[in-house]
Amino acid sequence: MYTYKFVEIKHSMWTGKPVENFEDIIHNYALQGWRFVQIAQD
Repeated sequence: MYTYKFVEIKHSMWTGKPVENFEDIIHNYALQGWRFVQIAQD
């Protein structure tokens, strides 16, 4: 059985670009033992 964690990345209202660096977020979670699966966008 797997455990999944859903992480929401906020985007700028003006530019539509992520406010946070998603690569840094992925690396930080990997250091905690999580494994990256997928990015989904609305």
